[in-house]
Amino acid sequence: MAEESANEATRRQFFRLLGRQTATSAGNLWGTVNALRRTSSEAANELLGLPAAGVAPAQSADSAAQAQAAESASVAAEFRSPYRLAGDSIVILDQRTLPGSSSVIECSAASEVAAAIRSGAIGGGPVLGQLAAHTCVVAVGRLRDRPTHQRRSALRAAAATLRTSRPTQRSIRHALARIEAADEELGDELDGAAHHAVLLAEADALAMAAALDHSALGRAGAQVIAARQGAAGSALNLLIHGDGGALAGGLVATSFSVVAALVAADVPLHAWLTEAGPTFEGGRLGAHQLAAAGVPHTVVADSAVSWLFDHRRVDAVLLRADWVCANGDMCAPLGSLNISRLAPPTVPVYACAPASVIDPATASGSDVPPEFRVPAPGAPGPRLDPGVDVVPAALLSGLITAVGVIEPPFAAGLAAATLAATPAEPIG
Repeated sequence: MAEESANEATRRQFFRLLGRQTATSAGNLWGTVNALRRTSSEAANELLGLPAAGVAPAQSADSAAQAQAAESASVAAEFRSPYRLAGDSIVILDQRTLPGSSSVIECSAASEVAAAIRSGAIGGGPVLGQLAAHTCVVAVGRLRDRPTHQRRSALRAAAATLRTSRPTQRSIRHALARIEAADEELGDELDGAAHHAVLLAEADALAMAAALDHSALGRAGAQVIAARQGAAGSALNLLIHGDGGALAGGLVATSFSVVAALVAADVPLHAWLTEAGPTFEGGRLGAHQLAAAGVPHTVVADSAVSWLFDHRRVDAVLLRADWVCANGDMCAPLGSLNISRLAPPTVPVYACAPASVIDPATASGSDVPPEFRVPAPGAPGPRLDPGVDVVPAALLSGLITAVGVIEPPFAAGLAAATLAATPAEPIG
């Protein structure tokens, strides 16, 4: 028994060390928003205090662009992570106020986290699964002194509440299933502190697995995208829709991870970044993060995408997948379907698909639950705000995953990617 406890402690220490190393590497890359929530105040201070400097800014086209990047980086220096643990509560960076100002929301209950998600205080993407996992940990931690059955009831209630917060975000369901599975493997009579520690280690391990997955995804995507470069020295022009940065990905970005890998390989590039209404997460959050990293970019209105394809060079399109079905259909930020339909045959459309969003149990996009967002207070009405687009597999050139780029037909490749991404046993 003592040997087993020692092994568990060693495994937890390994993941904490790995977390610090990966976070430091990611922080050196993006330097502003990608610090992982840690299990102690010491580790949190270490990660949340990562320096804002990291990537040497790329040469901007003119002095105005340089000034914009400097101003954006100054605002970005106020925060490091989309959320963090603070004892038995979770502090969420309110993304609705970025980049002009930063504010936080402190949540002590799953209902408060779910409300923050629904309101758009924290946007879509894989980070929602990581947030959901840590929210369940907080629910259990607040009842350390209660009997096991009460802690488990709180965990199930928290999971049920979080599942309804954004029904089209597959990462939430993936994370909750993993946390619940870890809980079910424990005994019926478990000390409250030990119960909390086991689930916290599992949530940390889930976040670390996502970081490694996103990093591998970025490298795989960079290889296929780099091949689109024209004459030696010419810049790649990528059309990126939605926020694919660390604010949506967690410790490591998704589609911006591809951009980061290209930058690390000294591939010159320029990003066309859609505004991504109605939340404008592209024009606000995406542009903010690219500017802080020194990546040359230009924001375009969603309605100007057709004009862009006709009048400017676009070498490839990068979308953020939020749910990938067995046949390759996917949910993505609103506007993704329009871009996919308008892209000329010569411009490939790639979707960045982390392991947490691939769901072989969902046959096609028609099986994904619908989602509509509540209009912001004061918005002119009546309004209809769909939450996401469903992009048919036929419109995609490939799915960028950690195991490589999957090309159509997608079913076999997705099955292999799912098998390769199956997580190890829960960390105790």
